[in-house]
Amino acid sequence: MTPRAINIRGTSGCGKSHLVKQIMKEYPVKTPHKIKWRKQPIGYTLKRPDGDPLYVVGHYEELCGGCDTIIGLDAIYDEIEAAIMDLEMDVIFEGLIVCSDVERCISLKDISNLLVIELDTPLDECISNIEERRYVRGDKRPVDPKHTIAKMDQLVPQRKKFLNAGVDFRLLDYRWALVDVREFLGIKTHAKQ
Repeated sequence: MTPRAINIRGTSGCGKSHLVKQIMKEYPVKTPHKIKWRKQPIGYTLKRPDGDPLYVVGHYEELCGGCDTIIGLDAIYDEIEAAIMDLEMDVIFEGLIVCSDVERCISLKDISNLLVIELDTPLDECISNIEERRYVRGDKRPVDPKHTIAKMDQLVPQRKKFLNAGVDFRLLDYRWALVDVREFLGIKTHAKQ
């Protein structure tokens, strides 16, 4: 079977990391992948008794995580491609850094069954989530929404590129995205939460 690759996209505070953390809870066995010079894992292999293993790119030892914990797109896509081609595993990845790239993501459809989901979380909810994360870190500065709005605007033309390339692209709210990721990975679960 062709490995599956899932890219979760969206602006800061939209719930990308939270969604991946929810999927990670579905797998009872979590093996961190460590490399010498990194304090935190570069990724995790997750296993379930009734399904294929899943490789998660980046670490989730803090509030934010994923690909934003790895320096550089080359290193990120090396991890993704190694999981798919060398380990023949399904892979899930997210992060602002990978939202800046479309072409490399599209190229994954040549080696995997690719699903790209963009979370359409409303701006006010994204800002609230960013403020909450800052508060937890002790940062009480107000959030300037300009950067978040710019990231949202950047995603709009990317949608057409994914669709024109024949990628299975979906624009979903968080709840339906979670349902679709579970179904795509063959995780048997209850209906929308």
